[in-house]
Amino acid sequence: YYSLIENLFVPQGLINLNDKWCGFLEKLTTINIDPNNPRYSMYDNGKLMIGKSSIESEKYDVLLFADRSIKYVTIPSFIKIINCYAFERCQNLKKSCIFKRFRT
Repeated sequence: YYSLIENLFVPQGLINLNDKWCGFLEKLTTINIDPNNPRYSMYDNGKLMIGKSSIESEKYDVLLFADRSIKYVTIPSFIKIINCYAFERCQNLKKSCIFKRFRT
């Protein structure tokens, strides 16, 4: 919490992140993930970190993190879970656009 980390590298072997791993990381804007990591990936030109709810799954279905400087986001239709701190400290985000695709 409250770290000044701006950049993070996720190695191939990291397969479990605590639900609150990115809480209050307002300076974190760049995440690089080893391309051989079986569970995590970057999406939308590095603005969103996505993951698999199960390591055995073939599909990415969890939104884990949004670049803290993000202004607009469209949540992909394959996302089923949004992590509790995914948008924490995204102070420039236009909040009305976050859940646009969930309207009925």
